[in-house]
Amino acid sequence: MEAVESHSACSEGHSHNHNHSHNHNASCSHSHKEKDKRPRVGIEEVLLDAHPDMLDVYYVGTRNRKVTDMRAVREFKKLETLNIRSCLLKSIRGVKDLTALVSLELYDNKIKKIQGLELLVNLETLDLSFNQIKNIEGLGSLEKLKTLYVANNRLSVIEGLDQLVNVTKLDLGSNKLLKICGLDNLTQLTSLWLGRNKITAIEGLENLSKLRQLDVQSNRLVKISGLDGLGKLEELYLSHNGIQKIEGLEKLNALVTFDISCNKIHVLENMNHLENLKELWANGNLVSSFHDISILKESKMKLDTIYLEHSPIAKDFEYRKKLHVMFPSLKQIDATYIPRVNQK
Repeated sequence: MEAVESHSACSEGHSHNHNHSHNHNASCSHSHKEKDKRPRVGIEEVLLDAHPDMLDVYYVGTRNRKVTDMRAVREFKKLETLNIRSCLLKSIRGVKDLTALVSLELYDNKIKKIQGLELLVNLETLDLSFNQIKNIEGLGSLEKLKTLYVANNRLSVIEGLDQLVNVTKLDLGSNKLLKICGLDNLTQLTSLWLGRNKITAIEGLENLSKLRQLDVQSNRLVKISGLDGLGKLEELYLSHNGIQKIEGLEKLNALVTFDISCNKIHVLENMNHLENLKELWANGNLVSSFHDISILKESKMKLDTIYLEHSPIAKDFEYRKKLHVMFPSLKQIDATYIPRVNQK
């Protein structure tokens, strides 16, 4: 496939533990006058020598070259991939007739409204993260869509997703969401990222029985609940909330990774049935003694990794040694790997 390459190396793909918290303008200190003089280009300049049958366009804006308009892209009817990142696009003009598109990524622009995508019925991936979007709308005809990223926008309500029944990955992190709702028809979801919002309760997930990865970190949770229908869940991220007790995990027998770090947990309890658990991240809590974790010794879990640093218990002089005695299967305690010679 042919491609128009960007003038700067493409940044790494989504790392969804992150919720895309990059600061693209951190090093800029131009005056307003200087900003106005920055070269801004239309997509026609980028595609100046492009072949009309081109299949892929990748462009990452640089400090001195940022695309502001992409209407000219409509001439390339065979495009399957269109990726314009870190530019100054304010609308999604020009793509409405590109019916062959399979992937559309407009990450880190100035887009305020989702529009003009109704005819893109072959679209499987849509990334509109880091824009200024307030509503999810106009996506009802995209029946083949599997991956949807609208992280770091201005969403306050989860809506407009009812007809996207084939979506498997959904990222709505870093918005202004207050409630988990509107997901009942997304029964194929395997990964859901809702971190960095204002959510107060885990709810509305009853139909998501195929979910394997759930991220609700950095919200306003005070209790673990609403997980009973998620028997296939393998990764659960609940860090940086106000949770005081580990509970509500009774049906999560497939859980492999559990992140409960930076909460208000005193005792590591109600996890003995999690026989598949390999990684337990509980650092930054209020666990103060080995008695508070001793109940885990009765479980059949074979932990590979445990994090308890920045908790009162970590002040014990023999903290790591005692943990390894309690859990001989451990390969890593906090950021420290246990030498193989000491492992049984």
